[in-house]
Amino acid sequence: MFIYPLKFKSNITNYKNSRAASIGFTSNPAVDTFEKTSKPESFNMKVFNLYTYSYCDSDVALDLTKPQRFSLVHNSRHLYKDKSLELDYNPQRYDYLFDKINNTKLKTMILISESGRYKTSYHFMSENLDKEYGYVELSKCENPRVFDTPYYDLLKDYPDFDIVGPRVIVDYLQNWDDKQIGKIGHLADKLTVKFCLENNLPLNIISVADKGSHVAHYLRGKRYLPIDKDTCTYTFFKERYGKDDINEILSELIQKAKQAGEKVNLKDWGTQTMYMPKELCEKYLKELKMFPIL
Repeated sequence: MFIYPLKFKSNITNYKNSRAASIGFTSNPAVDTFEKTSKPESFNMKVFNLYTYSYCDSDVALDLTKPQRFSLVHNSRHLYKDKSLELDYNPQRYDYLFDKINNTKLKTMILISESGRYKTSYHFMSENLDKEYGYVELSKCENPRVFDTPYYDLLKDYPDFDIVGPRVIVDYLQNWDDKQIGKIGHLADKLTVKFCLENNLPLNIISVADKGSHVAHYLRGKRYLPIDKDTCTYTFFKERYGKDDINEILSELIQKAKQAGEKVNLKDWGTQTMYMPKELCEKYLKELKMFPIL
Protein backbone atom coordinates (compact mmCIF):
# COMPACT_ATOMS: atom_id res chain seq x y z
CA MET A 1 0.00 0.00 0.00
CA PHE A 2 1.56 3.24 -1.12
CA ILE A 3 0.47 6.46 0.57
CA TYR A 4 0.70 9.58 -1.57
CA PRO A 5 0.95 13.09 -0.05
CA LEU A 6 -1.71 15.61 -0.93
CA LYS A 7 -0.64 18.23 -3.45
CA PHE A 8 -1.11 21.83 -2.34
CA LYS A 9 -0.36 25.29 -3.72
CA SER A 10 1.47 28.02 -1.86
CA ASN A 11 -0.05 31.52 -1.80
CA ILE A 12 2.60 34.01 -2.91
CA THR A 13 2.11 37.70 -2.24
CA ASN A 14 2.39 40.12 -5.09
CA TYR A 15 5.89 41.46 -4.46
CA LYS A 16 5.34 44.37 -6.87
CA ASN A 17 3.00 45.90 -4.33
CA SER A 18 5.01 44.86 -1.30
CA ARG A 19 7.52 47.28 0.26
CA ALA A 20 9.85 44.44 1.31
CA ALA A 21 9.19 42.39 -1.79
CA SER A 22 8.67 39.44 0.54
CA ILE A 23 7.20 36.08 -0.29
CA GLY A 24 4.60 34.79 2.15
CA PHE A 25 3.24 31.26 2.52
CA THR A 26 -0.18 30.49 3.95
CA SER A 27 -0.93 27.05 5.26
CA ASN A 28 -4.10 25.21 6.17
CA PRO A 29 -3.22 22.58 8.80
CA ALA A 30 -6.19 20.51 7.76
CA VAL A 31 -4.87 20.24 4.23
CA ASP A 32 -1.08 20.50 4.35
CA THR A 33 -0.45 17.10 5.93
CA PHE A 34 0.83 13.82 4.58
CA GLU A 35 -2.17 11.64 5.20
CA LYS A 36 -4.07 8.77 3.62
CA THR A 37 -6.90 10.03 1.44
CA SER A 38 -8.58 6.79 0.44
CA LYS A 39 -9.31 3.32 1.70
CA PRO A 40 -7.08 0.41 0.62
CA GLU A 41 -8.06 -1.00 -2.76
CA SER A 42 -9.65 -4.43 -2.76
CA PHE A 43 -7.94 -7.35 -4.50
CA ASN A 44 -8.42 -11.10 -4.66
CA MET A 45 -5.96 -12.99 -2.48
CA LYS A 46 -5.43 -16.72 -3.02
CA VAL A 47 -3.34 -18.96 -0.74
CA PHE A 48 -2.96 -22.71 -0.48
CA ASN A 49 -4.56 -24.14 2.65
CA LEU A 50 -2.36 -27.01 3.78
CA TYR A 51 -4.89 -28.16 6.35
CA THR A 52 -7.55 -28.93 3.72
CA TYR A 53 -5.23 -29.46 0.72
CA SER A 54 -7.08 -26.84 -1.26
CA TYR A 55 -6.97 -23.16 -2.14
CA CYS A 56 -8.69 -20.46 -0.12
CA ASP A 57 -9.37 -17.01 -1.48
CA SER A 58 -11.28 -13.81 -0.73
CA ASP A 59 -11.55 -10.25 -1.93
CA VAL A 60 -9.64 -8.32 0.72
CA ALA A 61 -8.79 -4.68 1.37
CA LEU A 62 -5.72 -4.53 3.58
CA ASP A 63 -3.61 -1.73 4.91
CA LEU A 64 -0.21 -3.30 4.29
CA THR A 65 1.48 -0.85 6.64
CA LYS A 66 -0.16 -2.43 9.72
CA PRO A 67 0.00 -5.87 11.41
CA GLN A 68 -3.31 -7.70 11.17
CA ARG A 69 -5.09 -11.04 11.11
CA PHE A 70 -7.64 -11.84 8.44
CA SER A 71 -9.39 -14.82 6.87
CA LEU A 72 -9.73 -16.16 3.34
CA VAL A 73 -13.22 -17.63 3.45
CA HIS A 74 -13.80 -19.31 0.08
CA ASN A 75 -12.46 -22.87 -0.05
CA SER A 76 -12.00 -24.47 -3.48
CA ARG A 77 -13.06 -27.91 -2.22
CA HIS A 78 -16.78 -28.26 -1.64
CA LEU A 79 -16.09 -30.74 1.15
CA TYR A 80 -14.38 -27.91 3.07
CA LYS A 81 -16.56 -25.03 1.94
CA ASP A 82 -16.93 -23.87 5.55
CA LYS A 83 -13.19 -24.11 6.31
CA SER A 84 -11.50 -20.72 6.00
CA LEU A 85 -7.81 -19.96 6.29
CA GLU A 86 -6.78 -17.43 8.93
CA LEU A 87 -3.51 -15.62 8.24
CA ASP A 88 -1.29 -13.45 10.40
CA TYR A 89 0.46 -10.59 8.58
CA ASN A 90 3.09 -8.19 9.81
CA PRO A 91 4.82 -5.70 7.47
CA GLN A 92 8.06 -6.21 9.43
CA ARG A 93 8.05 -10.01 8.96
CA TYR A 94 9.92 -10.63 5.74
CA ASP A 95 13.07 -12.08 4.24
CA TYR A 96 14.51 -12.66 0.78
CA LEU A 97 14.21 -15.36 -1.85
CA PHE A 98 16.09 -15.36 -5.16
CA ASP A 99 14.77 -14.37 -8.58
CA LYS A 100 16.56 -16.73 -10.96
CA ILE A 101 15.43 -14.89 -14.08
CA ASN A 102 16.73 -11.47 -13.06
CA ASN A 103 19.52 -12.78 -10.81
CA THR A 104 18.39 -10.58 -7.93
CA LYS A 105 17.14 -10.87 -4.38
CA LEU A 106 13.39 -11.05 -4.05
CA LYS A 107 11.68 -9.67 -0.97
CA THR A 108 9.02 -12.00 0.38
CA MET A 109 6.48 -11.39 3.10
CA ILE A 110 6.07 -14.26 5.56
CA LEU A 111 2.48 -14.91 6.61
CA ILE A 112 1.62 -17.43 9.32
CA SER A 113 -1.31 -19.83 9.60
CA GLU A 114 -1.99 -22.44 12.27
CA SER A 115 -4.09 -25.54 12.78
CA GLY A 116 -4.55 -26.43 16.43
CA ARG A 117 -1.54 -26.25 18.72
CA TYR A 118 0.69 -28.57 16.74
CA LYS A 119 0.77 -27.37 13.12
CA THR A 120 2.14 -24.06 11.85
CA SER A 121 2.67 -22.96 8.26
CA TYR A 122 4.72 -20.13 6.80
CA HIS A 123 3.47 -18.75 3.49
CA PHE A 124 5.96 -16.90 1.29
CA MET A 125 4.10 -14.09 -0.48
CA SER A 126 4.90 -11.23 -2.83
CA GLU A 127 5.14 -7.77 -1.25
CA ASN A 128 1.61 -6.82 -2.29
CA LEU A 129 0.31 -10.28 -1.24
CA ASP A 130 -1.14 -11.08 -4.66
CA LYS A 131 1.08 -14.12 -5.25
CA GLU A 132 2.26 -17.07 -3.16
CA TYR A 133 5.78 -18.23 -3.98
CA GLY A 134 5.68 -21.30 -1.74
CA TYR A 135 5.21 -22.49 1.81
CA VAL A 136 6.47 -24.78 4.54
CA GLU A 137 4.35 -26.64 7.11
CA LEU A 138 5.82 -27.67 10.47
CA SER A 139 4.57 -30.01 13.19
CA LYS A 140 5.51 -29.56 16.81
CA CYS A 141 6.17 -33.10 18.00
CA GLU A 142 6.54 -32.85 21.76
CA ASN A 143 6.00 -36.56 22.38
CA PRO A 144 6.85 -38.91 19.48
CA ARG A 145 5.21 -41.84 21.29
CA VAL A 146 1.75 -40.43 20.81
CA PHE A 147 2.24 -38.37 17.65
CA ASP A 148 0.20 -39.34 14.59
CA THR A 149 2.03 -39.64 11.26
CA PRO A 150 2.13 -42.25 8.48
CA TYR A 151 5.94 -42.04 8.47
CA TYR A 152 7.05 -44.08 11.47
CA ASP A 153 10.73 -43.32 10.81
CA LEU A 154 10.07 -39.67 11.70
CA LEU A 155 9.22 -40.71 15.27
CA LYS A 156 12.15 -43.02 15.94
CA ASP A 157 15.09 -41.96 18.08
CA TYR A 158 18.50 -41.79 16.41
CA PRO A 159 20.98 -41.46 19.30
CA ASP A 160 23.99 -41.52 16.97
CA PHE A 161 22.70 -38.27 15.44
CA ASP A 162 21.49 -36.70 18.72
CA ILE A 163 17.88 -37.04 17.63
CA VAL A 164 16.06 -38.19 20.75
CA GLY A 165 12.68 -37.19 22.14
CA PRO A 166 10.84 -33.96 21.15
CA ARG A 167 11.40 -32.69 17.62
CA VAL A 168 10.04 -30.59 14.78
CA ILE A 169 8.78 -32.41 11.72
CA VAL A 170 8.81 -30.62 8.37
CA ASP A 171 5.59 -31.92 6.84
CA TYR A 172 5.62 -30.11 3.50
CA LEU A 173 7.88 -27.79 1.56
CA GLN A 174 6.59 -26.28 -1.66
CA ASN A 175 8.05 -24.01 -4.32
CA TRP A 176 5.34 -23.14 -6.83
CA ASP A 177 7.84 -22.03 -9.49
CA ASP A 178 11.29 -23.51 -8.97
CA LYS A 179 12.39 -22.45 -12.46
CA GLN A 180 12.13 -18.80 -11.47
CA ILE A 181 12.23 -18.72 -7.65
CA GLY A 182 15.13 -20.00 -5.55
CA LYS A 183 16.11 -20.13 -1.86
CA ILE A 184 12.70 -21.28 -0.61
CA GLY A 185 14.30 -24.33 0.99
CA HIS A 186 16.92 -22.13 2.64
CA LEU A 187 14.29 -19.79 4.10
CA ALA A 188 12.15 -22.73 5.22
CA ASP A 189 15.09 -24.28 7.06
CA LYS A 190 15.89 -20.98 8.77
CA LEU A 191 12.28 -20.57 9.89
CA THR A 192 12.27 -24.14 11.20
CA VAL A 193 15.24 -23.35 13.44
CA LYS A 194 13.44 -20.19 14.58
CA PHE A 195 10.33 -22.28 15.30
CA CYS A 196 12.37 -24.59 17.56
CA LEU A 197 13.65 -21.62 19.56
CA GLU A 198 10.20 -20.05 19.92
CA ASN A 199 8.67 -23.31 21.14
CA ASN A 200 11.50 -24.29 23.49
CA LEU A 201 12.25 -27.40 21.46
CA PRO A 202 15.67 -28.93 20.86
CA LEU A 203 17.14 -28.48 17.40
CA ASN A 204 15.92 -31.91 16.34
CA ILE A 205 14.60 -31.26 12.83
CA ILE A 206 13.50 -34.23 10.78
CA SER A 207 11.62 -34.67 7.52
CA VAL A 208 11.04 -36.84 4.46
CA ALA A 209 12.51 -36.15 1.04
CA ASP A 210 9.86 -36.71 -1.60
CA LYS A 211 10.54 -38.28 -4.97
CA GLY A 212 12.95 -36.23 -7.06
CA SER A 213 13.92 -33.85 -4.24
CA HIS A 214 16.80 -35.80 -2.69
CA VAL A 215 19.60 -33.92 -4.46
CA ALA A 216 18.24 -30.45 -3.64
CA HIS A 217 17.96 -31.29 0.06
CA TYR A 218 21.42 -32.83 0.12
CA LEU A 219 23.04 -29.83 -1.56
CA ARG A 220 21.33 -27.55 0.94
CA GLY A 221 22.97 -29.46 3.79
CA LYS A 222 20.35 -31.98 4.89
CA ARG A 223 21.59 -35.53 5.48
CA TYR A 224 19.86 -38.89 5.26
CA LEU A 225 19.37 -41.28 8.15
CA PRO A 226 20.34 -44.98 8.02
CA ILE A 227 18.00 -47.42 6.31
CA ASP A 228 16.65 -50.41 8.24
CA LYS A 229 18.29 -53.55 6.90
CA ASP A 230 15.10 -55.59 6.85
CA THR A 231 13.38 -53.38 4.25
CA CYS A 232 12.92 -53.40 0.49
CA THR A 233 14.60 -49.98 0.37
CA TYR A 234 17.80 -51.41 1.83
CA THR A 235 17.79 -54.23 -0.71
CA PHE A 236 17.21 -51.77 -3.57
CA PHE A 237 20.22 -49.60 -2.74
CA LYS A 238 22.53 -52.54 -2.03
CA GLU A 239 21.68 -54.19 -5.33
CA ARG A 240 21.88 -51.04 -7.46
CA TYR A 241 24.80 -49.20 -5.82
CA GLY A 242 26.53 -51.83 -3.72
CA LYS A 243 26.02 -49.79 -0.55
CA ASP A 244 23.20 -48.49 1.62
CA ASP A 245 24.52 -45.09 2.79
CA ILE A 246 22.39 -42.65 0.82
CA ASN A 247 24.70 -39.73 1.61
CA GLU A 248 27.68 -41.52 0.06
CA ILE A 249 25.58 -42.61 -2.92
CA LEU A 250 24.33 -39.08 -3.57
CA SER A 251 27.80 -37.58 -3.25
CA GLU A 252 29.11 -39.94 -5.92
CA LEU A 253 26.10 -39.49 -8.21
CA ILE A 254 26.32 -35.70 -8.00
CA GLN A 255 30.03 -35.73 -8.82
CA LYS A 256 29.52 -38.04 -11.82
CA ALA A 257 26.61 -35.97 -13.09
CA LYS A 258 28.71 -32.78 -12.92
CA GLN A 259 31.52 -34.36 -14.88
CA ALA A 260 29.11 -35.63 -17.54
CA GLY A 261 27.04 -32.42 -17.61
CA GLU A 262 23.89 -34.38 -16.82
CA LYS A 263 21.22 -34.46 -14.16
CA VAL A 264 21.41 -36.98 -11.35
CA ASN A 265 19.35 -40.04 -12.19
CA LEU A 266 17.07 -40.88 -9.26
CA LYS A 267 14.88 -43.35 -11.10
CA ASP A 268 12.94 -45.65 -8.76
CA TRP A 269 14.02 -43.74 -5.64
CA GLY A 270 11.28 -43.45 -3.07
CA THR A 271 10.86 -41.17 -0.08
CA GLN A 272 13.75 -41.05 2.39
CA THR A 273 14.02 -39.80 5.97
CA MET A 274 16.50 -36.99 6.56
CA TYR A 275 17.52 -34.57 9.30
CA MET A 276 19.20 -31.21 9.75
CA PRO A 277 22.76 -31.68 11.07
CA LYS A 278 23.73 -29.58 14.08
CA GLU A 279 26.35 -27.62 12.11
CA LEU A 280 23.63 -26.55 9.66
CA CYS A 281 21.41 -25.53 12.57
CA GLU A 282 24.27 -23.41 13.89
CA LYS A 283 24.61 -21.72 10.52
CA TYR A 284 20.96 -20.66 10.59
CA LEU A 285 21.25 -19.55 14.21
CA LYS A 286 24.02 -17.17 13.17
CA GLU A 287 21.94 -15.85 10.28
CA LEU A 288 18.97 -15.25 12.57
CA LYS A 289 21.21 -13.43 15.03
CA MET A 290 22.62 -11.16 12.33
CA PHE A 291 19.35 -10.65 10.47
CA PRO A 292 16.41 -11.50 12.75
CA ILE A 293 13.02 -12.42 11.33
CA LEU A 294 10.11 -11.05 13.33
